[in-house]
Amino acid sequence: MGLLKFDSIDIIHNDVRIEWANLDEGKNGKYDENDPNDINMLRFYVESLNIDGKGDGSEDDWEQIDDASHCTQVPANTTNFELYLLLSILMSEIYQKVVDCKSINELCRQLSLIHPSWINKRCRTGMLRLA
Repeated sequence: MGLLKFDSIDIIHNDVRIEWANLDEGKNGKYDENDPNDINMLRFYVESLNIDGKGDGSEDDWEQIDDASHCTQVPANTTNFELYLLLSILMSEIYQKVVDCKSINELCRQLSLIHPSWINKRCRTGMLRLA
């Protein structure tokens, strides 16, 4: 089947960006496309905009936050629409801590369990609303 690739999928809220990356990760480390039980999983990472006053908001101005990159339970073949919804969930959990300059390491570790099934759970509880 081969590794699934996609253009960059990210979400930006003010000075925080969360992006999906496909780094060829599977259930037990490196994704094995020859193993029918393995699943190519996506990783998210969190960045903040460097606001040193010299930047113009270009790609070079984004800095990855330490310990804020984790492999997830999100299969690489998840639809773009679902990926955007999942990024919205991540942003709703992470944003304020980044703005408050608090560590997000443990939170991101917990959020690495994110899965497309979270969309339905969040919609049912009213924590995610589709316009």
